[in-house]
Amino acid sequence: MQVARGPADPTYTRLVLLAAVVGIVFVFSTTFPRGGRELGAAGLYHLKHQLAYLVVGLLCMIGTSHLTPHKCVRSRWLAWAFVGGIVAMLMCRWSPWAAPAGGSFCWLWLTPTNKIQPSEFVKVIYVLLLAGALSQPMDTPPLQRRMLILTAVPLGVLCVALWIQKDLGMMAMSYGY
Repeated sequence: MQVARGPADPTYTRLVLLAAVVGIVFVFSTTFPRGGRELGAAGLYHLKHQLAYLVVGLLCMIGTSHLTPHKCVRSRWLAWAFVGGIVAMLMCRWSPWAAPAGGSFCWLWLTPTNKIQPSEFVKVIYVLLLAGALSQPMDTPPLQRRMLILTAVPLGVLCVALWIQKDLGMMAMSYGY
């Protein structure tokens, strides 16, 4: 089976942009009145952050549109990114940069005002690993066992890291994949 590679599908891209614009309008409409009163001239703070995240998300979408599932399974950088993400998730529990919230340990401080949740990145990396593993032929029992290992072991490691973080909501999302 040949997988198309190249820029993202134009219709899909338009739908993603439409959903993003609607989301930004909703965020802006709920945060500006209060932010305008409390932050004064900085009332556009949340809008600027959402636009920055939109740009990062679109760049990620464009970058991953050039990947094929076959490249994902043979990519060492993706496997190393998964391992690095798991390490970052464990740092959420036991590092000085940990930022516990609501009884879970799933955030890391980047700066005094910005936090990051490594499990969000690991979730995407796992989906790419899963796509690569499932794109392989599974004609014989040894290949079927290999596919099972390539999908189940990373999922198990991810769930153990989420359990250590006490991030059960994200663990439920990971089981959903």
